[in-house]
Amino acid sequence: MAEIPSNVVSQELTSTLQECLTQLEQEYRIIVLINHRNKNQHKVATWWMSFNILKRKTCKTIHLLRLYFDAKQLNQKIIQSTKQTKKTKVIKERLKKLRNINLYLISLYDILCYFQKKQLKSIYYNFNGIIALGQFATLGVVLVGILARIYSLSLKLTNAITESVEEIKTRLKRNTKYELDNNIDKDSEVDDIGEEIVLEQAQTSTATLRDEKSRKRQITLDGDEFVEKKKKPVKKVKKSKNKKKGNAIDDIFG
Repeated sequence: MAEIPSNVVSQELTSTLQECLTQLEQEYRIIVLINHRNKNQHKVATWWMSFNILKRKTCKTIHLLRLYFDAKQLNQKIIQSTKQTKKTKVIKERLKKLRNINLYLISLYDILCYFQKKQLKSIYYNFNGIIALGQFATLGVVLVGILARIYSLSLKLTNAITESVEEIKTRLKRNTKYELDNNIDKDSEVDDIGEEIVLEQAQTSTATLRDEKSRKRQITLDGDEFVEKKKKPVKKVKKSKNKKKGNAIDDIFG
């Protein structure tokens, strides 16, 4: 029987992820409504860019969480089907269809960390500026409240994922190191013998080089010394442009 790969995920983690997903979906619905009502009016404003960033990040997190749960359900179905069969070929083919759930967790962790460290401050500053202006204070308060709720959910997700992500990364590093060591051992077994050089080929190559040099240089023998032929400079005859113009009368009388 082939071994079924075990993913580093607990039941508590799946429950927290499911709760965060439902709450994020509710927040995303409110963001979509704000986008639909205020796009034509505020799309030129400076804070609208940060609003789009928040919308995209929430959409990405929801998408990754849904992919994670879909892949988990698919893997459970495949594992149950493999337990019923005893043929090794069928088991191997079904195990190849298993999706790696751990990769979804790693990408989700990276997105959330980037949002918290580099994008959160600028978004909060822009939303707070709407309240400071006073013209659209209610809209600014709503946006700050949405941002606060999304930030709390992102912290909850990162705290739940960190341990499992670190375990996954250590496993991946071990596997990559093992593969690299195997490849190095295989390469070391094969020695570099080199290429054989035939003397006849070397002699012919030197002869061809000499012939080329002799063609380029025209040399004559005078006594015991070699004297190079120098091409004589050709003098260019300048044609006189200013010709004398004679009259027909001068030609008649000489």
